[in-house]
Amino acid sequence: MGLCLLPPGSPSQRVQFILRTKEDERHVPHHLFSELDEICVKGGQDAEWKETARWLKFEEDVEDGGERWSKPYVGTLSLHSLSELRSCISSGTVLLDICANSIEEIADMILAQQEQSTEFDEHARAKVREVLLRKHHHQNEKTNNLLPAVCSLADVSKRQSDLFMKKIPTGAEASNVLVGELDFLHQPIVAFVRLSPAVLLSGMTEVPIPTRFLFVLLGLEGKAHQYHEIGRSMATIMTDEVFRDVAYEAENGADLVAGIDEFLDQVTVLPPGEWDPSIRIEPPKNVPSQEKRKMPGALDDSASHSTLEKHSGPELQRTGRLFGGLTLDVKRKAPWFWSDFRDGLSLQCLASFLFLYCACMSPVITFGGLLGEATNGHISAMESLLGASMAGVVYSLFAGQPLTILGSTGPVLVFEKILYKFCKEYTLSYLSLRACIGLWTAFLCIVLVATDASCLVCYVTRFTEEAFASLICIIFIYEALEKLSHLRDTYPVHMHSKEFQGPACGRDGPYTPDVFFWCCILFFTTFALSSFLKKFKTSRYFPTGVRSTVSDFAVFLTIVIMVLLDFMVGIPSPKLHVPHTFKPTRDDRGWFISPIGPNPWWTVLAALVPALLCTILIFMDQQITAVIVNRKEHKLKKGCGYHLDLFMVAVMLGVCSVMGLPWFVAATVLSITHVNSLKVESDCSAPGEQPKFLGIREQRVTGLLIFVLMGCSVFFTSVLKFIPMPVLYGVFLYMGVLSLSGIQFFDRLKLFWMPAKHQPDFIYLRHVPLRKVHFFTVIQLICLVLLWTIKVSRAAIIFPMMVLALVFVRKAMDFCFSKRELSFLDDLMPERKKKLDDARNEAGEEEEVRLAGSSGLDSSLGLAVPGGGAQRRDGSWTRVDAGVDDGWEDVRELSTPSPNFSLLVVAKQRHDEEAVIDRGRTTNTVGIRYEKEELEGHRTLYVGARMPLVRQSHRHHRRHSQKHRKGEREKDSAPTEQGYHCSPSQRVQFILRTKEDKRHVPHHLFSELDEICVKGGQDAEWKETARWLKFEEDVEDGGERWSKPYVGTLSLHSLSELRSCISSGTVLLDICANSIEEIADMILAQQEQSTEFDEHARAKVREVLLRKHHHQNEKTNNLLPAVCSLADVSKRQSDLHLLSKPAQTIAPGPSPTAAEAKDGVNRESRAMDLSKAELHFMKKIPTGAEASNVLVGELDFLHQPIVAFVRLSPAVLLSGMTEVPIPTRFLFVLLGPEGKAHQYHEIGRSMATIMTDEVFRDVAYEAKNEADLVAGIDEFLDQVTVLPPGEWDPSIRIEPPKNVPSQEKRKMPGALDDSASHSTLEKHSGPELQRTGRLFGGLTLDVKRKAPWFWSDFRDGLSLQCLASFLFLYCACMSPVITFGGLLGEATNGHISAMESLLGASMAGVVYSLFAGQPLTILGSTGPVLVFEKILYKFCKEYTLSYLSLRACIGLWTAFLCIVLVATDASCLVCYVTRFTEEAFASLICIIFIYEALEKLSHLRDTYPVHMHSKLDFLTSYYCKCEAPTHPSNETLRFWESNKINVSGIAWENLTVTECRYLHGEFQGPACGRDGPYTPDVFFWCCILFFATFALSSFLKKFKTSRYFPTGVRSTVSDFAVFLTIVIMVLLDFMVGIPSPKLHVPHTFKPTRDDRGWFISPIGPNPWWTVLAALVPALLCTILIFMDQQITAVIVNRKEHKLKKGCGYHLDLFMVAVMLGVCSVMGLPWFVAATVLSITHVNSLKVESDCSAPGEQPKFLGIREQRVTGLLIFVLMGCSVFFTSVLKFIPMPVLYGVFLYMGVSSLSGIQFFDRLKLFWMPAKHQPDFIYLRHVPLRKVHFFTVIQLICLVLLWTIKVSRAAIIFPMMVLALVFVRKAMDFCFSKRELSFLDDLMPERKKKLDDARNEAGEEEESQKATEAAAAAAASSVQLNVGKTSDLDIPKQSSDRTDPSEILILDETSQTTAWKAESL
Repeated sequence: MGLCLLPPGSPSQRVQFILRTKEDERHVPHHLFSELDEICVKGGQDAEWKETARWLKFEEDVEDGGERWSKPYVGTLSLHSLSELRSCISSGTVLLDICANSIEEIADMILAQQEQSTEFDEHARAKVREVLLRKHHHQNEKTNNLLPAVCSLADVSKRQSDLFMKKIPTGAEASNVLVGELDFLHQPIVAFVRLSPAVLLSGMTEVPIPTRFLFVLLGLEGKAHQYHEIGRSMATIMTDEVFRDVAYEAENGADLVAGIDEFLDQVTVLPPGEWDPSIRIEPPKNVPSQEKRKMPGALDDSASHSTLEKHSGPELQRTGRLFGGLTLDVKRKAPWFWSDFRDGLSLQCLASFLFLYCACMSPVITFGGLLGEATNGHISAMESLLGASMAGVVYSLFAGQPLTILGSTGPVLVFEKILYKFCKEYTLSYLSLRACIGLWTAFLCIVLVATDASCLVCYVTRFTEEAFASLICIIFIYEALEKLSHLRDTYPVHMHSKEFQGPACGRDGPYTPDVFFWCCILFFTTFALSSFLKKFKTSRYFPTGVRSTVSDFAVFLTIVIMVLLDFMVGIPSPKLHVPHTFKPTRDDRGWFISPIGPNPWWTVLAALVPALLCTILIFMDQQITAVIVNRKEHKLKKGCGYHLDLFMVAVMLGVCSVMGLPWFVAATVLSITHVNSLKVESDCSAPGEQPKFLGIREQRVTGLLIFVLMGCSVFFTSVLKFIPMPVLYGVFLYMGVLSLSGIQFFDRLKLFWMPAKHQPDFIYLRHVPLRKVHFFTVIQLICLVLLWTIKVSRAAIIFPMMVLALVFVRKAMDFCFSKRELSFLDDLMPERKKKLDDARNEAGEEEEVRLAGSSGLDSSLGLAVPGGGAQRRDGSWTRVDAGVDDGWEDVRELSTPSPNFSLLVVAKQRHDEEAVIDRGRTTNTVGIRYEKEELEGHRTLYVGARMPLVRQSHRHHRRHSQKHRKGEREKDSAPTEQGYHCSPSQRVQFILRTKEDKRHVPHHLFSELDEICVKGGQDAEWKETARWLKFEEDVEDGGERWSKPYVGTLSLHSLSELRSCISSGTVLLDICANSIEEIADMILAQQEQSTEFDEHARAKVREVLLRKHHHQNEKTNNLLPAVCSLADVSKRQSDLHLLSKPAQTIAPGPSPTAAEAKDGVNRESRAMDLSKAELHFMKKIPTGAEASNVLVGELDFLHQPIVAFVRLSPAVLLSGMTEVPIPTRFLFVLLGPEGKAHQYHEIGRSMATIMTDEVFRDVAYEAKNEADLVAGIDEFLDQVTVLPPGEWDPSIRIEPPKNVPSQEKRKMPGALDDSASHSTLEKHSGPELQRTGRLFGGLTLDVKRKAPWFWSDFRDGLSLQCLASFLFLYCACMSPVITFGGLLGEATNGHISAMESLLGASMAGVVYSLFAGQPLTILGSTGPVLVFEKILYKFCKEYTLSYLSLRACIGLWTAFLCIVLVATDASCLVCYVTRFTEEAFASLICIIFIYEALEKLSHLRDTYPVHMHSKLDFLTSYYCKCEAPTHPSNETLRFWESNKINVSGIAWENLTVTECRYLHGEFQGPACGRDGPYTPDVFFWCCILFFATFALSSFLKKFKTSRYFPTGVRSTVSDFAVFLTIVIMVLLDFMVGIPSPKLHVPHTFKPTRDDRGWFISPIGPNPWWTVLAALVPALLCTILIFMDQQITAVIVNRKEHKLKKGCGYHLDLFMVAVMLGVCSVMGLPWFVAATVLSITHVNSLKVESDCSAPGEQPKFLGIREQRVTGLLIFVLMGCSVFFTSVLKFIPMPVLYGVFLYMGVSSLSGIQFFDRLKLFWMPAKHQPDFIYLRHVPLRKVHFFTVIQLICLVLLWTIKVSRAAIIFPMMVLALVFVRKAMDFCFSKRELSFLDDLMPERKKKLDDARNEAGEEEESQKATEAAAAAAASSVQLNVGKTSDLDIPKQSSDRTDPSEILILDETSQTTAWKAESL
């Protein structure tokens, strides 16, 4: 047996060693599918294994309902569960390469390794075997056999059992994880099994693939959650690419442990105080390659940013011979020629062809038409079509890059105009001279090809590309809008102009009704619909195939839809005109042109001059477009051909010149659009894995078909003539806007309008100062403006020269920007790849520094305090006796006292098939000494324990020398009795409970990280690099900008190094110092003298500590940058104004007062110059906050690190130390040798992050020694969230979550969260709804409850938000009140109309707002009341009763009954109204609002009829005149007779429309509709106003969450969104002048009818019995009023609104009853709570917190409860009669648009509509709603269907004649909901039907789970203590750390110390011997 000595070193090196020593071909790694099955055996029940989760790459859980997989997410783990897993592997049974064919054999082998004991006898062994053999139940077995009755429509086609199987890679194997709790076990059973070969275990795995690995963990009852988490950790780590390979190659358990250690060394850690562990993190788009973890020298496939990337491929290298480049292009492209046609046979290419054909046709024809006008028809549309077709076909067939689309350009058109004008002046033949110029141009281009001039393209950088591409995009957008505006001249609109000869004549002809506005609708609808359908691919609805197809065909579908819509409407919009005969436009020219013709011979030579300009233009246009198409990020695989492309363009340019056709060159926007339409993405191989961009579908088919069909267009004009031109203009706009999305210039342009804190995390913003970014953008913008100016001016002929000049401008910028800055701002690397490269390069630098370090530090910094004796020791490798040859591979791990290496003695395994068994026993160890050089640069830290590079003996000496400190620790620490174990959490809770000193009251902490680098004696300063108030903010690499706040992702390695720093370094607590000088002296006094740290070094360190601190704000606050973000100007100007004051200082004042001394704060006496403090940031720091300064750096003269942690008492204001003038409490110093700067930075980040953790901060205040601080770090680590390295990209900055769980539970073991359980259904059971048992008891309590808040209700209304709400709601309330009055007037023949409605609403609203219990409720009218009024009036008319009197009786009875309900506390019945009833009612009201808004708009078409299918050529003959009726009806005759009208004496033809209708005349003429003349333009203008109002309101309301402008501006715009919209639309309507219908307000205060007054007698002329009979309808009205009022009140008073002033259901109903009686007596309409208006009112008054810390999400605080808005709304409504002169300008369509906005916005908070959307969503795309986690999807759908049926029934009754019983149906919903208790469990209803908001419910769910776990732990504590010796996992000896000692018989796996657990390696055991 041969022996080899190998030093594996750190876990990473050990893993790399394992993966390099591959000897067995059986261990070839495969893809792994992991499945977690769990079981719970209690009381002998026959339980099954149930699948609970699975992993292919990301985790998917079986939701609580058991019938649905969760969305894939990044598996967030706990460090605690990972450490328990490590303990399981190291202590449990490990069976490697066993040969078994069934689960029975595997079970027998596992049980054979379990030792016999009294507690684990043969009976228990048999029961365990029986459990292992039980059936496995998989999630798909429930739903795949039978389709549920109610299922998602989107999933019908996907219910196939093999759907998931398609995503599993070929050859994949399974890793099964089995965990569970068995009530008969007394000790856990742990086993890790690797099968060889892999075996297909029937029924074990969800999918039929062979099993390779099996992990079994069966334990005691009561630990199910812990076992679940260990199982998750095992399954997650098995899918990690590196550990998977280790698992295949491992030769014993030690290798597996090393794999776990390496995994832990790479994880990303999220601090508990900054992250909510219950949040499921969506998989990132890209995960870094893990190859670097496997091989130390592996390089990433990325380039460095140090140099500017250019187009320097083989295509652009000079060959040095004629046509050398062209020859290479042909050779390069020839092998791909036929594949270019095969690859084009796809559905995506068909979609691209149809889209681009339509997009190319219009510009070609338009360009031809413009050329025809410019050249008098010598070259027109037919020539343009033929030329484009010929050039395009030839280019598509033979060009080097067929993805480029040829097209016409603006500069060419300008050139043609100038040339034609020149020829006309000098009587030359235009076509002949043009042919000469074209041939010369073609010749010159061929010369350029011959000389490889295309190689000059390498000087065209992103700067030039983007300027040119931006210009082309802007041209597309501008021309699309310009063409639309030109339609107004072609189709004039009658806009009250005075410049016309006749009443219907414009300047150049008759007005064209409707056409222009219809064109506008087509134009913008095309753009919006194309954009929507294109983005449909990323939506959640429908299966992926459907969404992809819709997205690919987006533009084609849009064109088809718009053509059909235009055809149906029939408005004569302009259509696409295609020539229908194939011949030249002019008869005096042919298809071939002589280059000389009638021109003189010298013109042939003179043509060379303009040909030079044309050559430059052609060259620049063609090559810049080619560069954009051939960008590296497009991942083209077939190569490009710049020379071949230019050659083909030159050839076709010559041909077109000879044939008299236009010239065509590469069209930038069309080419970009073509490329974008052919993008190919990968099919997701694993659930949750983001599709990767694979490249572009390179082919010639689409271009060929486009131009072939373009040439054939002459033959199918019958189809093309239906395409409206505005639709094509809309496509142009879409293409221009879409092409802008990939241009970085426009992203940088947006930064001017964004405050720095809202700017996106672009990579160049991290590394380039913002002012430099702005400067670069301004230069590019100036160039773009110059290009545009020249393009539209007469100097357009020199446009090519200006494009060429961009290259020289870019070259000159090398003097303004550094090479590194330009590498980020001006290269061709995509944003995503650049971020990835940046992170990789940083990691590479760190690795180089780590490996090259020669400072005497180990990888964990060798953090021994000075004098620690880090001495060099001589030694040699020692061979270890392998022991007895037992037939197994003998692995012995040898350690040194300083375990920088552990030595593996590997005995080669025999060539037999016996399995390797590792039971986790301790191996033999001996001491080995190494050379110092052998130890340098290695990471010696196994997951994070102190590893000082010192003698073992010296370490013992140090402890003895500090015996007094050890005694103090033992005295102050928690009780550590024999056998007692104290976990980190318990230790921290003990520390926080023993508060004795009032000086140690915790404050908010502001942490600042300053760094320094002293090399070569240079005079460096401390530079601020990061800060923390709650979240981390970094100074970006440019040094002049703070990053956006983000969750500080840390590495476990840096946290463990920090722990080593605290435990090994100097800790000074409660020192009294007044300056940094005193602190420095105290720190240095603790450092021991040595030869390497003498007095000279000590003095230099002191000098470094006293150096000046340079803060980030000092650069920019003193002077406003020349180029800055416009969004920041106002803030910076206010800061400058403050800073400009002389002697602006803060004087801390006299000596500290008694209160200050008691609080532990000492204000330094010297003044602090505020001009150096960031005033804006200072506002966010809480009052009384203190500072924690972290100072780290590398000093070239140090040979050992200096570490100190200082707590000052009292806190001291250290001048210049901190960015803001607050006193410093804590100081952490880490100074070390050079070469480790990145590691020091990471340790500093860890220190600053942990100081802002709420719990550790309190520990830091209360700590009495370093042991307490170490316990705080251990507790922090016990709570962190771990992200696996293979599932997450550490370079991603995670945005702060909206909510972070409370940390109180970490401080106090019994702390409860402020949440309710889901086990019971939440009801409205507050004190307001409890029965009092006495008359008017509830009303009395409401009055008492609301009275104390009465005056504050007016004070709280004095805010800008209330003003915005009032202006919005006033406009929103006016229209329905007047409309309702108008409808009532029609229904009651004017008895109650608009005036009565205004007065009633005003009176009722004012009284209600003043005295109601809930003034947030808005009163309004309802549809059922209108139906009741109609029925009542009809009844009275039939029986000749007085309508108003009977109505007064009914109203009084209703008021009386409502008061009776108030007296009997009937409002308490509201507790039976659950979310089910609320949402059905609220949804109905919202739908009514939306329906009525659309219905009112459609009614305008009847009022303002449209002349459809009119013929514009006959506009001069259209008329509509009034004539006397030829056959007057009897009614007409009676009217004439009663009014004494002389028909013969009326001039009918001169009557107006109103007069004609009044006299019962008839309209005759071709411009007459059914009931009158057609009304031009009004209806379509109303449609534009309607939808523009809705869109603008929605946009402005969401503006608050945008990135643009400061927060104050955005908030104000959002608050005034609807009011601003109304103002804008009113002004627009006024300017356009179309007579749209306006708001009509009565202008006199009197009843509508003269035969009624303001007071109505209840009896009047009616019989007396009508008073009693009125009781019957009054009962129905009472139910209606009660349900309307109380359901709305319940919605308003929801708990999630966080109302603080209470509510008053009884008082509200009482006030409604009183006003109902008053309105009845006065003959006014009845008003009750309006649901949508009330919801809108509440939403407009939401109050959010000001962010106290950067990055902290604003929290919803509640509603601004006040009476002012409602009072002002209704007061102003009553006064509306007096300012009708203003209100008459408001168009009614604008108000209808506001209704639509209110209805749609109110739907957003209704869960019913969220559930309704689930029918159309595949399960994998459904949102992570909490009820979907806990309720089966079919139950969710069933609940939704019931609610939908109820809603449909309510709607049917509401619109039918049975509307009178509508109140009864609303009441019936309560009984329907009650009946649902029989269909759903109580727990299901608690998630589907309660009043708890979605966000809070998620938080509660996580808290309840944690609470259940805590209760389970407490319940089993006694039993676990009794079975201590048998429960614990044998983890070996523990290290002697400064924490309370733990017993060896650990009973609870949850009490494993995270960092202590890593000490169980052999290396640590050797040290403790």
